[in-house]
Amino acid sequence: MYTFRLGYRPPYNWASIIGFLAPRAIPGVETITPEEYRRTISLEGHAGAIAVTHRPEHRALELRIEFPEPALLFRIVERVRNIFDLRADLRKWTATWRAIRCSKPPSAPAQAFACRGAGADSRSPCAAILGQQVSVKAATTMAGRIVSEFGSKSIFPEADALADADLARIGLTKQRAHSIRELAKAVAGGELTFDASRGLEHFEETIVKLPGIGPWTAQYVGMRIGEPDAFPSGDLYLKQFAASQEAWRPWRAYAAMYIWSMS
Repeated sequence: MYTFRLGYRPPYNWASIIGFLAPRAIPGVETITPEEYRRTISLEGHAGAIAVTHRPEHRALELRIEFPEPALLFRIVERVRNIFDLRADLRKWTATWRAIRCSKPPSAPAQAFACRGAGADSRSPCAAILGQQVSVKAATTMAGRIVSEFGSKSIFPEADALADADLARIGLTKQRAHSIRELAKAVAGGELTFDASRGLEHFEETIVKLPGIGPWTAQYVGMRIGEPDAFPSGDLYLKQFAASQEAWRPWRAYAAMYIWSMS
């Protein structure tokens, strides 16, 4: 067991982040309570688990890692920093929000509306495809079935395991099953990566070439993998704010999450 203390710039709204992650927890993979976030992890063929607890008295999150390969601990820590958006300077986003004189400015810090996903792997786009035109509960239930049928030791399956999986047998429609398999093939073959350094525009151009993935899904996946300016403008609710979205750059992902929280 390895323990790390990951600091953040206050204010930090742990409750709101847990409130976002909890209903999206994949059965068998994640366990989330108001006090703690737990999940299984897999990296380079090694399996393990993490647990994250808020330590406000230290202005930090406590991260406990069970993992057999110490050389990969740094990558796990960085992934957790991304999930919980620990590098954010919330004062900048709050200042932007106030500058556009929103009638309902957030009473909680912008951190409350972060939506980092599981990190740079195939899980986030798979979740986005599963969530198209269905409820969050239905999407997480289906994700749990994927883990149960195609995963190992409560680990979300790697891309190569999904590339040829018979997803129809867990109740996926033919179209969604095809989309996930093609996505998995692109990730396994290195055609699709989640390298933020290449930019959101490049990511969208690449992922929309896959069947069943349009601009909304591309931008939503961008939000989940840590792109602060990703914004699914085609969303029916977000369309009401089309005239304001340029003023929110480069923090449109935060704005989208806040708007959704009011819907």
